[in-house]
Amino acid sequence: MAKFTFTPLLGKFGGLAAIYDEQTLKLDKGGSGTRAEYTDTNGGDHIVFSGTGFQYGKHGFTGTVHSISFENGDGGAMVTVTDGDFSARSLTKTLTGTNGVEIFLDMIHAGNDKIIGSSKSDYLTGGMGDDTIDGGKGDDQIYGGKGHDHMHGGAGSDQFLFSPDSDVVDDFDANGGGEKQDYIVGNFKDIDIAKSSDGVVLTMDDGSTMTLLHVKASEITAADFIM
Repeated sequence: MAKFTFTPLLGKFGGLAAIYDEQTLKLDKGGSGTRAEYTDTNGGDHIVFSGTGFQYGKHGFTGTVHSISFENGDGGAMVTVTDGDFSARSLTKTLTGTNGVEIFLDMIHAGNDKIIGSSKSDYLTGGMGDDTIDGGKGDDQIYGGKGHDHMHGGAGSDQFLFSPDSDVVDDFDANGGGEKQDYIVGNFKDIDIAKSSDGVVLTMDDGSTMTLLHVKASEITAADFIM
């Protein structure tokens, strides 16, 4: 299970795939056996890897990656990934290939991860695993991705997006209004609403579900949905 921590430096609803370009990422081969760094020569941003047994070759480096820091040109961390156990060979081979940045991000999101948002408005997405996502402060957009994910919006007016499997939201505010109101991204007319023992289950036509804990079925109306 890797831990992803977002900081305000990423910007409102910022995404890493839009910041880095696989065609302009260059590896500093002067790194050590425990630290390696790619620099995007176009924007000056960095991807810093920490781990063990790093050895450098023509197309990247090998070893085991335990943490990754996505940093801006000033060296400030936008997103950090800790508690990882990744093959450096697989990550670096992918990173500079076709559509490398997007595939690379999918690879590091493939486990049962913990994702923590910043104090600003974040776009937080899980991956293939059963993830735990905490939006923190700010008006966040949260998408679990594949797997059975547990989502917590935190403070602010948050938006939860349906994903292909069954997800749980533990702090949905259907009645807050203004800055506290939370929303489901979807068409109210296409969703079945059913009472459960611990809240409400929303079911899409494709069978995907979202359970809202501690919410009454009578509290869910069209006003809780946005397209």
